[in-house]
Amino acid sequence: MRIKINETTVLVPENISVLEACRRIGVKIPTFCHNKYLARAGSCRMCLVEIDGFSKLVPSCSQEVREGMVVRFDSFAVLQARKDILEMLLINHPLDCLVCDKGGECSLQDNFMDYGGKSGKFYESKRTIKDKTFHPLIKTHMSRCIQCTLCTRFMAEIGGEDELGIMGRGELQEISSCQALGYKEASSELAGNVVDLCPVGALTFIAHEFYGRSWELSKTASIDISDAVCSNIWIESTNNKVIRILPRENPDINESWISDKARFLCHGLDKNRITHPMVRDENGGLQPSAWIVAYERILSHKKTLLDPNRIAAIAGVLTDVETMFVTKELLGLFRSYSMDYRRERSQFIPQNRFHYIFNSTIAGIDLADACLIVGANPRFESSILNARIRKNVLRENLRVFLIGEKIDLGYGYTHLSSDVSILQDLAEQKSCHFFDHAKYPMLIFGEGLFDKEDAESILWYANKIARKNNCFRDDWNGFNVLHNVASKVGAFDVGFFPKDRGLGTGDILRNSSLLLLLGADEIDLKTIPRETMVVYIGHHFDKAARRADIVFPGSAYTEKDSTYVNLEGRVQRTKVAARAPGEAKEDWAILNELTSYLCKGHSYSEPKTLEDLRGRMMSYNPIFSHHNIGLVSSYKKSSTHFNYIDKSLGQASLQREKYQNVIGTREEFYLSNSIARNSNVLLQLCNRSKA
Repeated sequence: MRIKINETTVLVPENISVLEACRRIGVKIPTFCHNKYLARAGSCRMCLVEIDGFSKLVPSCSQEVREGMVVRFDSFAVLQARKDILEMLLINHPLDCLVCDKGGECSLQDNFMDYGGKSGKFYESKRTIKDKTFHPLIKTHMSRCIQCTLCTRFMAEIGGEDELGIMGRGELQEISSCQALGYKEASSELAGNVVDLCPVGALTFIAHEFYGRSWELSKTASIDISDAVCSNIWIESTNNKVIRILPRENPDINESWISDKARFLCHGLDKNRITHPMVRDENGGLQPSAWIVAYERILSHKKTLLDPNRIAAIAGVLTDVETMFVTKELLGLFRSYSMDYRRERSQFIPQNRFHYIFNSTIAGIDLADACLIVGANPRFESSILNARIRKNVLRENLRVFLIGEKIDLGYGYTHLSSDVSILQDLAEQKSCHFFDHAKYPMLIFGEGLFDKEDAESILWYANKIARKNNCFRDDWNGFNVLHNVASKVGAFDVGFFPKDRGLGTGDILRNSSLLLLLGADEIDLKTIPRETMVVYIGHHFDKAARRADIVFPGSAYTEKDSTYVNLEGRVQRTKVAARAPGEAKEDWAILNELTSYLCKGHSYSEPKTLEDLRGRMMSYNPIFSHHNIGLVSSYKKSSTHFNYIDKSLGQASLQREKYQNVIGTREEFYLSNSIARNSNVLLQLCNRSKA
């Protein structure tokens, strides 16, 4: 489609707004109420433009382009209208910029400097509005509100709860909360995004109050590891301290949102940290020691090192790929294959990448027109992904069906059964009625299903359902596994699981003499025998560190360059935003030193640099050479994706029992890792939710 902007003729696609067309050619048009991921409102009128054939100025955010349209964005009438709008916005706006937390990143400030006048014509006393109680962590200054409605639209469309709305008319109009009407506080796991959206200082974080100005902070592009989505984030820090975390736009993953857990995780970074190596003394207490002393203590277990069945390792939910790869090489030197990252009950290991990633991709959810969720709670296991499903439900009428525990997902769905064994009945049907006429059917299976004893049979029936309902095509793969921890897909890709005679998590805990815990705090520590030497490598003095005999100080995700693979199989990396405290080092570097110390006199050549280590990872699995690229797993009927599964599993009956989700409560969601358990902000959210 060809349109003219000022005197420039440009080609633009259909069904986009004039505002988007102007921005595509680098034209800056001011706006307060516009966000491309939310419904158009056209309420602020700052984006007015002049269009030939229209009798009045037109809001460019809500006007779609037409063939031959002539647009003028800097005519006298447009510039005067912007001055008038800014003047009216400032009639009642309190001029408290010096104490406002939004100073330096306030759209009202910026737009007034660019488009405002030198003086105003209004001298009446300013209107004040009573502050509202909206969220336990969000402070309101409603007199600053310019009623752009970004917060109300976000909560209604993305957040999943209608907590905010407009009340009154004319000069009495204001944004109000359900709390003011006697309802509970906002419980959305994404509520913190309204503060990012607010163009002025009407909504601010209590935890970040008076933290400093934005220009005083250093910004580092990184990723969040609080769940398996691995949302893109900005880490803002000063004086070697992480101050806050903000969303970084990525349309393919998190758009421009992050969960409250990802946002407030940083408040636990400097609490209860491990800063020096520690060794358990004769009295049973952990005492600081030199690195060499800790290495010597491990070397004293020579007999254990010579027995491949007695040395093992377990990875935690935040473990990066580099650490697991170095650990795997260390165990290989002692002929041990006892390594795992799974829960104690889990015995299932998929043999193909197709069977453990989210094949439709996160962005592919926008295409789906029918979705079956089995044994999962996307709201708590992956709140960003759940928001994407909700958006499709509201905008495209996506039909959602659920098998498993009945829960509140924030949108409507049809509950088919609480018993997962219904999969067996569905697999015998020619097609599932809920997938009738679906062009892009999608199945989402919770990772907790594979902790069950009949996990392989569940996978067999799941494949059969997917094949019968057109989920596998050259242009679409609707088979998806929903993981909830950042380390899991990377562990699969790097081969960090038991092979040959190697032991799984449950047997490792009961039978090892030397056990390496890589930040593994979510295991059952009571099953570890007293005589087992436990070596813990991590950044927080959490559950497993208290049981350990030797503790090494590792680096948190904001303090290291490390690799993670998200649930859709996308390889991404964290970046250093602050130095690790004390003597802490990157986990892989600690293991590298330990390996070189234990293997003196052997022919092993340890990686010298991070680049050398990543080169070895790429040689082991080429997937690690595709950084930040979404790779779609292809499915072909002639491949072994399905045929490798024992056909006799299709004759086995599934266990008939009510299924319980891996993450069932808000507390389990917020406090799912060692950093979160030390965040006073997340603890406050949990306490409020209990109340």
